[in-house]
Amino acid sequence: MILFIFEGGVREPALYKTMKYLFLSDSIKDDIIVSYCSNIYSLYKKMKELDAFDESVDSADIVTVLKEQLANSQSQQDELAKIESSDSISEVYLFFDYDLKRTDELNKLSVEDQNSQIKELLEYFDNETEHGKLFIDYPMVESIRYFKKELPDEDYVTYVTDMFIGKRFKDEADSVSLYKTLRFISFDLNKSGEIKLPHNRFRETDEQKVNEIKENWNHIKQLNIKKANYICSGTNDFPEIKDKINQQNIFNGQIEKYLPGGKIAILNSFPLFLYEYLR
Repeated sequence: MILFIFEGGVREPALYKTMKYLFLSDSIKDDIIVSYCSNIYSLYKKMKELDAFDESVDSADIVTVLKEQLANSQSQQDELAKIESSDSISEVYLFFDYDLKRTDELNKLSVEDQNSQIKELLEYFDNETEHGKLFIDYPMVESIRYFKKELPDEDYVTYVTDMFIGKRFKDEADSVSLYKTLRFISFDLNKSGEIKLPHNRFRETDEQKVNEIKENWNHIKQLNIKKANYICSGTNDFPEIKDKINQQNIFNGQIEKYLPGGKIAILNSFPLFLYEYLR
């Protein structure tokens, strides 16, 4: 059983289920999807409260953290109830936004403190078969549609945004992106959370539209892989070794190359997950 933990409850599950249908249906048979419904710093705080980082004691694992965080969400508790025990989970993947905030009355953490917390999370969640593997969207999941030209938009490697843009990034994506919704890359979900394949006028699956979405995924995967390599090594090309663009290296590249100028390089984690998973 594979556990997928998403920060949000709408976009991320739809993107994952689309990606699974198009590329992973043969390899992922048994999965559980949970939405954390809070940001990456909340995850860090909850793990600290439960001593999850302290391996010298009988510390909490991610399933315990989820049950504690989502105690008041019946729908999420129903999903977690499907997990017989932590030992029944073979792999864990987490997807969160790089939600960097200014230091003010509401946010007491400095940029350095925030990055220190994310660094600790990346070091802890660095293996899907152990504690889990964390993937980060820069600055948020809406980066998956940040293309100013029709795909493949080769200028994607140059796209950056303000390091403190936060939730305003949705508005920026709306204003500059050629794609105003996620339908170029994602199927809709029905009320039960299952994908709704597009249909033609004969009420049959519109295979042309499905193939267009799959082609867009392939473009986006290539563009994000090359941009991740650019962030890590300065080369806008495929890396010789997959691990060169691991999440820690991308994070370090963002801090070293972009944050000093007050910027974040726009990057999405879903195509990078797909690249890693299809070994």
